[in-house]
Amino acid sequence: MSAMGYELLLRSVYNCDRGGVKGADANIYRTLELAGRLRTDTNWDKTKEVKEQNYMTVFTEVKMYVGNALRNGLEKIKYSATEKDIDTIEEMQATLNQFYFYHKSELDRIIDTTNEIFFRNGLKEK
Repeated sequence: MSAMGYELLLRSVYNCDRGGVKGADANIYRTLELAGRLRTDTNWDKTKEVKEQNYMTVFTEVKMYVGNALRNGLEKIKYSATEKDIDTIEEMQATLNQFYFYHKSELDRIIDTTNEIFFRNGLKEK
């Protein structure tokens, strides 16, 4: 997963350019990647608790943007998508809504899968 996949998701759902809606910017995802690296960096002069809190804060922001994009994108494709695609998106929404969901690899899978479903159902970036 790349930061561009994240940006593509938001841009295709909202049919906008980079920064056209809040969150449609790959740099937000890159901030998450950086927070993940700093989380285990022994040279960064912060406590473990501060590192974890920083990661969770940034992850929550990305998770919120992705969750909103899933909801809004599903609304746009609900009449053209297959039942399987709709069920898959709803399952991913449920995963994102879990309070203690902070797994970047799973978030990446959600973004990739959603991009495939939305593209297959006609949502493309501007």
